[in-house]
Amino acid sequence: MNPTRTELLMHFATFSFLVSCSSIPNASTTEVMVNGNCGMCEETIEEAALVEGVAMADWDRATRKAKITFDSMTTSAAAVLQRIAQAGYDNEQFIATDEAYADRPICCQYERTGTTIAPPEPGNTAHGH
Repeated sequence: MNPTRTELLMHFATFSFLVSCSSIPNASTTEVMVNGNCGMCEETIEEAALVEGVAMADWDRATRKAKITFDSMTTSAAAVLQRIAQAGYDNEQFIATDEAYADRPICCQYERTGTTIAPPEPGNTAHGH
């Protein structure tokens, strides 16, 4: 049976992840809640996380969870989450400033809860573009 294109892409993504993590000598992976709504949020969150010392950042808008792999000798999960908050996205450890949040496009302005970051309600497909 021939693998589908999706299966091939998933295998490639898994392989790429393993290769990138193996190139970080002190790799540490964490999964954290980060608020957001859409594909633009995903791009901005992942871009804010990806700096030197971070090998992988993958935010899932369905669960609002970001999986981040970083070199624990050069950065920390807190430092990565602080950069994400500076980009306008509330997360488990840091709340974005009102100014950073207001700078997000209207489709990226999620419902702010103040201090609690939770997964979306079941069936919530708002901002699914």
